[in-house]
Amino acid sequence: IAAAVARTGLPCVVKTADFGYDGKGQMKLVNADDVAKAAAIFRGRRCVVERWCEFSCEVSVIVARSTTGEVRAFPVAENIHTHHILDVSLVPARIPDELRASAEQLGVAIASKLGVVGLLAIEMFVTTGGEVLVNELAPRPHNSGHWSIDGCETSQFEQHVRAVCGLPLGGVAVRETVARSGIDPKLIDEMYLGIVSAPAEGSNTSREALFDSGLPATIPCTTVNRYCASSAEAVAGVAAKI
Repeated sequence: IAAAVARTGLPCVVKTADFGYDGKGQMKLVNADDVAKAAAIFRGRRCVVERWCEFSCEVSVIVARSTTGEVRAFPVAENIHTHHILDVSLVPARIPDELRASAEQLGVAIASKLGVVGLLAIEMFVTTGGEVLVNELAPRPHNSGHWSIDGCETSQFEQHVRAVCGLPLGGVAVRETVARSGIDPKLIDEMYLGIVSAPAEGSNTSREALFDSGLPATIPCTTVNRYCASSAEAVAGVAAKI
């Protein structure tokens, strides 16, 4: 580890080469004492040492590639984390169009080069300098793609089945701008699952009612997948993140 840190410089991050997730299996190093601690903690394990990256946001691209070689990328999602765990995904990501296009092109190139069949989720950092850097690959349906269940022409799960069965891949157009919140397992009183543009008869899930609850008007439609005490709490939780 010390030799790798010497090459990357400080600050940097040490990560296990496998089985790490949600901030687990990694350690940020900022000084020589941290290097010594990391050497002891990760002794005997395969690790990756990465230069610290100053980034403005994290985004992800989920790419489907079929047995026939057909490739299609879902729209870029912007991901917001709480305590290292994905909390909110916004689609489309709030980044310039050229960066969004670069992220999609990079995702497609990686999936094609690897010969993926099925789904590949590519997490990326958008740096403060305007670069897009790959952070992680996940060859599976991804939590940053759950918005697609209600917010996209084809969900990531259907797309995965289509890809591995050699069927034509489905469309990936966004139905409306989506803000998706993660599930909070501590709050299980009520499951609120709603697409704002199509409220149930007599319900209070109209777009205006949600905006009155604190959701910014810049999100014209919201899908909230979250266990909470009430739907209003779900909306307030998303609004607080964005």
